[in-house]
Amino acid sequence: MKKIKLFALALLATFSLSAMAVDPDLSINDQSQGSESFLKTYETQAVTISSSASFSGGAVQLGNTPSSYDQHYLEVLAANNAIDSISFLISGNGSNKSIQAPVFGWAETATSNEAATYAILDPVVVTANSYSAAQWFTYNFSAADVKCLRIYRTTKYISSVDPEYASSSTALGSGQTIKIYGIKVWLHPNCEEPATALDIVPAESGPYYVGNTIHFSLPGGNGSAKALTLDGVAYDYLQWLMEEGEHTFTVSQDLYNGICGGSAELTINVLSQTPVASCSIDGPATGVIGAQLTYTATAANATDYEWYVDGVAANTNAATFVYTAASIGSHSIYATASNTFTATPVASDPIDVEITKVCGELIKGVHTGDKTATVSGVIGGTIEKNTQGNGKLGGEGHYWKLVLAEGNFVLGDTVIVNCSAAAGQGTLAITTDKEGTTQVAAMDGWGAAGDNILVINNQLVGNTIYLSRTASNNWNGTVASIAVHRACEESDNANISKAYAEGMELTLEGTTFSGVVPASVNLAQVIITYDLEHPFASGDPASGFVIDVPNASDPANTQDIVVTAENGNQKTYTISISKAAEASHVATLSSLSVAGYTLSPEFATDVYEYSITKAFGAASPTAEAVSATPTDPAAHPHTETIGDVQLIVTVTAEDESTTQDYIINILTAEAPKTLERVLFANGFDAFIDNAARTVKAYYMAGEAAPEAAQITAGSGTAGPMTGNTIGVTGADMSYVEYTVTLEEVTPYTEAVAADAAAGVFDGTEAWVKTGILESGNAAGFSGDYYVIRRQKKGSDPADDQRVFAGYVRAYLFVGNASELQLTIGSNKAVKYAVDGGEYTEDGDGTLNIALEEGNHLVEIVSNQQSGDGRISAPKLVERGSSTALDEAAGEVKARKIVRDGQIIIVRGDKEFNIVGAEL
Repeated sequence: MKKIKLFALALLATFSLSAMAVDPDLSINDQSQGSESFLKTYETQAVTISSSASFSGGAVQLGNTPSSYDQHYLEVLAANNAIDSISFLISGNGSNKSIQAPVFGWAETATSNEAATYAILDPVVVTANSYSAAQWFTYNFSAADVKCLRIYRTTKYISSVDPEYASSSTALGSGQTIKIYGIKVWLHPNCEEPATALDIVPAESGPYYVGNTIHFSLPGGNGSAKALTLDGVAYDYLQWLMEEGEHTFTVSQDLYNGICGGSAELTINVLSQTPVASCSIDGPATGVIGAQLTYTATAANATDYEWYVDGVAANTNAATFVYTAASIGSHSIYATASNTFTATPVASDPIDVEITKVCGELIKGVHTGDKTATVSGVIGGTIEKNTQGNGKLGGEGHYWKLVLAEGNFVLGDTVIVNCSAAAGQGTLAITTDKEGTTQVAAMDGWGAAGDNILVINNQLVGNTIYLSRTASNNWNGTVASIAVHRACEESDNANISKAYAEGMELTLEGTTFSGVVPASVNLAQVIITYDLEHPFASGDPASGFVIDVPNASDPANTQDIVVTAENGNQKTYTISISKAAEASHVATLSSLSVAGYTLSPEFATDVYEYSITKAFGAASPTAEAVSATPTDPAAHPHTETIGDVQLIVTVTAEDESTTQDYIINILTAEAPKTLERVLFANGFDAFIDNAARTVKAYYMAGEAAPEAAQITAGSGTAGPMTGNTIGVTGADMSYVEYTVTLEEVTPYTEAVAADAAAGVFDGTEAWVKTGILESGNAAGFSGDYYVIRRQKKGSDPADDQRVFAGYVRAYLFVGNASELQLTIGSNKAVKYAVDGGEYTEDGDGTLNIALEEGNHLVEIVSNQQSGDGRISAPKLVERGSSTALDEAAGEVKARKIVRDGQIIIVRGDKEFNIVGAEL
């Protein structure tokens, strides 16, 4: 055990008190100095030391004579703690003198020599001869509760606790003095709260994972010098970002300057948590409208889930999800799972749940006149009648026709025919056709008043059935209504989710819906509507009933609604309505629109934020474009424009204090990106479809596919042709790609003599490439001529598709000939270019296009400002004469180049234009 060491006496001035306290094994060699006054008065908080003996030569001298022992002692008084041990720096009274053993006595008996009990330091330890220097000797009191004691030199006739010296006649001293030069005292520790079982409790409970943070703080208590270490490293307060592996935390604590210390240790294992790698879900693949379907997600290490129905988040964070089908058909259910280590939530494969049937009253028609009927039901549809007055099926060809809006009637569906009055006996049938050839249900002897039930017993039923009497019966009963019911799992849900008075949502407390009608309504009666939680529950009275509202001074009016669940379970709700005397607080809208735009989402009174999208570069709509109708006519809306990005409609209620903002965010569509022209090196001005983002061009068979010589964007910036694509970048840096298709064309080579007859276009010519002929767009082959629409005028739209799609031009691929002859229709002017050269204009009559040797691409373009161009009577004339280009020297092969947007033919050292004239 550690001890509290106190020095109380230093008899040599060359050694400080603090030095003696630090080192209990310190040797003292200088015995020449001392201080009597210091010896007799020194005390600390823990111990007091005093002496009645004389002070001489730097030492306390005990025992001048054996009989004076009671006058010569050194007293040690501990303030609180018991004395653990004591050490003396002692020597004899002179050279070569033996040292007398000291005697210790307890303070309470020290005044009476005979009554005292003494402990004698072992003489063997302290008795010796020829001491030339003082020597430290120690006595241990740790086994006794000693707080006060006196120290004497041994004397004769002292009763001892040591049996060896127990005889009162034993002489233990011969009169020599003992000199005490110094004294050291150690006390037992007084530990009120020993630190031997300190708890280490982190702020976070396990398990522990890599990347999380754990917090520790030092414990309280009486201790000092507390310390917290992690794997041997000390911290005052620890917030540690956990690392994988086993780690040890230690708390140590010292009470009272290093005594009574203790420690405790905690070892934790930090696990390596991994990101969510996969997610799967399990649940039914079929269901019915109104039924609750439960799905369960499974993902290792997942802490968060999100469910989606048909791509829309369900806003739930749980491994299970309950879905109530809302419509018949296929619906997609999937989940995503994640944790703090998953950058992107991992999605499961979807479950495509098929809602295969509908339950309850599918469709119902109620007779309202000879040819009309009101229609209702969970699916609904249409009702058609061909009856006598009052719905009677009295003659041949009379029927009620029911058509489902969705799905088909099936085996087991119950047809309920309600007769308003008995009308004799007859046989009615349900058929799938008007003629009654396919019967699916029948009832003989039918005609009683009330409900008459037929069950469909034929599986070959579509979405249409007919009710009629059979031809052999003359039944003339009146059908008040006809309905088709379908059984399903029966629910006990008889809850009303919401109720409204004149469109105002009522407050539910318990089973009572209550509300106050605004004074501005000024109605004697109020329409009550309500929503049932389950689609097959029913309420009595039905939603839409009228409740009388009393005057403001009268008590609130009440009326009960009895809701019957599908399985017959019933629940009663109370509607309590009163009429307000004060001004209305309603600050909502019943309609909201922006001229020329569509709100997203669709407007609803209780949806307060929308967005619209304007074209890129277009001005934002202003407040004048907004139309807003308040729900309460006494309320008034005001529209404010917030820059170019927002419209805010503030509705102020009749009370002039209640307001509601409807926010319309103005979004901007992507910048337009179109192509206007792609001209290829062979002179082909490509056909462009900006809607489909395609570019189509043709080239002569046998030649290499041409490069794009000129690319012009209609809007945005067009890049070069790369591979088979051309990219267009909009003003907002959005980007699209056009797909380029190049096709070979075999030229027309059937040249004839100049005096031969011209040919006829019939629309099958593979050597003619044009835009697409569309209904209502007069361009393309028509009979024996080809129609070319007029060129775009300045007043025409910039994106006129007739230009891009090629309706204004036709390309003729022809073989070696002297000229191509065509006939231009009357007042149908055109212009032409050969192999991408300059245009030559021509009017009515015969168009003679001179050609050089070889194959050629001839472009014909409308030259009309109004109306269309037209060509016919094609003829390729046999080659007779040559051009300057033909006659160029040598057999040097000609090549084409593009310079300043024009095609130039180079042969040898000469250049020619596209029609063969030398430049």
